[in-house]
This record gives sequence, structure tokens and C-alpha cells, in this order.
Amino acid sequence: MHPFILPVTLVILLFIFIKFIYSTIWIPYKIQRHFYKQGIKGPGYLPIYGNSVEFKGEFDQSYSKKPMGYFSHDIVHRVDPCYHKWTAMYGKTLLFWHGSTPKLVLAQPEMLKEVYLNKSGHVVKVKFPPLAEQLFGKGLIDLHGEKWSVHRKIANPAFVMDRVKSWIPEVVDSAQKVLKKWEDETRERYEIEVDVLKEFHFLSAEILSKTAFGSNFEEGKHIFELQDQQAALTLQALRTVYIPGLRFLPTRDNRKRWNVEKETRQLIRKLIERDRREGGNSKCLLSFLLNGGLPVDEVIDECQTFYFAGKEAVAIFLSWTLLLLALHPEWQTKAREEVFRVCKDDEIPNGDILNDLKIVRPAIQINSNLLNYSLWSLIIIKYFDLS
Repeated sequence: MHPFILPVTLVILLFIFIKFIYSTIWIPYKIQRHFYKQGIKGPGYLPIYGNSVEFKGEFDQSYSKKPMGYFSHDIVHRVDPCYHKWTAMYGKTLLFWHGSTPKLVLAQPEMLKEVYLNKSGHVVKVKFPPLAEQLFGKGLIDLHGEKWSVHRKIANPAFVMDRVKSWIPEVVDSAQKVLKKWEDETRERYEIEVDVLKEFHFLSAEILSKTAFGSNFEEGKHIFELQDQQAALTLQALRTVYIPGLRFLPTRDNRKRWNVEKETRQLIRKLIERDRREGGNSKCLLSFLLNGGLPVDEVIDECQTFYFAGKEAVAIFLSWTLLLLALHPEWQTKAREEVFRVCKDDEIPNGDILNDLKIVRPAIQINSNLLNYSLWSLIIIKYFDLS
């Protein structure tokens, strides 16, 4: 053995050890001390794990409970038990840790406004963990800087009002199928129970397949099923501490993720090839992305993002709207009467009559805006010099 091999190996190992101690103990301690001086406290940092163990334990305990037997807006203790517990102990503004990554929780509207308008570069959009990228792809919601601007510029024309209005026939056709299915079931029984979230997932998937990607539901159905599998695997991974390099090991879950991602991308690639063969569709998002000059892999990333985010957002929004209408039957009656008045003789809705809906339209817009705001905001602060 060469006499220099052992000393060099020891030096390398010592360097790795020092770097590990520096990044997992010293830097978190310094950041925590910096915020503590400002009166911002939170659950203490546990080396390597941060607060992930407590986070997982609280969520598992919450999910194991039976569904609430009554409706209440007081849901934070079930939806986000850690936030509910920690804000009671440390206040609305607090610091907690996901692994060795610090996360600052802000709830005051004035402070949130100041943060989002800040152009210093110290506040950045939360970057997805590598495992989450297999679900969302590296699309708009995970891009930054110049690349984000390019992708947004290419995708924006697909969502101008005139083009969105041109999708209404497809939307109405898909919605009528769902309504007819429910009506047929009520003929057989006076009262039926419908899992509206599940039904609206199918509805939003069909609409998205037709309007954004120019395909039918059967073609997009398998993609949505694969993304549901990937979502379950991703959620499971996000509740644990991300260990660099672990995602490359051929564990059972990793092999599942790889296979699902590979099959998803292959199916989207087939849609792209078909779109090119048929000369594109001026109404759909896919053609805009392809004509914008993006590489195929980046187009696939954007499709993954829109497939998942679009389906989930629409389904949750519609389910929440129905829940609120059920809780407030007086507004349900007003909305129904207005629709019957505007859509005379069972007239099919179109883009021109939307402005005549003085109750339904504002209610939908307000509900959509409220749904877009989370209960609280997590902002990762870039570490520069906190000394």
C-alpha cells in the first residue's frame, strides 16, 4: 500500500465529518440563535431529523382519528396538528425544522405582504424535494428566474379569455354526463349518496384531457391513475427526513417511484408524438408548449405539473363549493333561481351569459380566491450571514 493513501483517506474523512458537523449542527444552531434573539421561537432543533419525528407522529395520530361528525371551521387541529400545537406554545410566528432545513411560519397579513413584495433575493420560493419532482415534474411551480419566465411566457397564451371560452362546449359536455349519471341514479332511489370529490376528480380529469392536451379521457385516465400512485408515494416520503443519496438506492418504494415515473413520461411522450403527427391543436396547451420551442423533456415536465395540479385544484374547488352550498341552502336557492332565469328553456351555458350571473359568478370567484390561500405560509429563508 502506498504510504500516502492512508493519510489522504483520513484527511478526506475528516473533511467530510467536519462539513457534516458544520451543516447539521453549527449552522442550524446559529440560525436558531439568530431568530431566538428576535423573540421568534419554536420546537427545538434535533440534529439531522429536525422536527420531522414529531411532525410525522402528530400527523399519523390525526389521520388515525375518525372523521369529524359535524361541520366546523375549527379544523386546524385535524388538518395541521403541528401548526395548531406549536402556535399555541410559541405564537403565530415561529421557526421549525424539516431535517436541517429551517422553515419560518408567518401568519400576519402585513408581514406576508412585505415578504412577497421583497425583491432582495433573501426570500425564495420553496423548492420541491427531489422526490416530489417525480410527481410534479420540473414545471412552472418549481422553476425559478429566467427559466420560469420563459415557460410562463410560452404557456400564458393558452389561457387567454377567448381561448378559455372556446373550451366551454367540452366542459359542458363532460359536466352533463356527470349530471345525467346522478339523475339516472335518483330515478332508481329517492335518495343517493355521492362521493363528490371522487366524481369531480373524474370530471376534472376528463375536461383537462380534452382541453389542455387534446386527448380523450381514456387516454388520460391511465396517466391520472399513475399520478395518484405517485402522489401516495411522494406524501409518504415527504413525512420523513430526506437523506441525500437515498433516492438512488433500489429500495422497494424507490423502484415503484421509478417505474411509475417512467410509465407516466412514456404515456405523455406518446401524446406529444400524436400531436405532432396530427399537426397540433391551436386550442390546447400541449401544442403551445411544443410550438414554443421547449425541449421534449421540459414539455413532459410541464404536462406532469398541469395534469396533477389542474385535476386536484378543480376537483377540490368544486367539492368545496358544493359543501358551502349545502351548508347555506338560502344561497343555493338564489343561485339555482338565477341559473334558471338566465339559461331560459334549458339553454346550454356559454361564455356570453357568464356576465349575467350576478350571484353565481361572484360566489365562485370569492370561493376560488379563498381556496387559493392556505391556512398559513411556510417560507424558507436563504442563509447568508446571520451573525
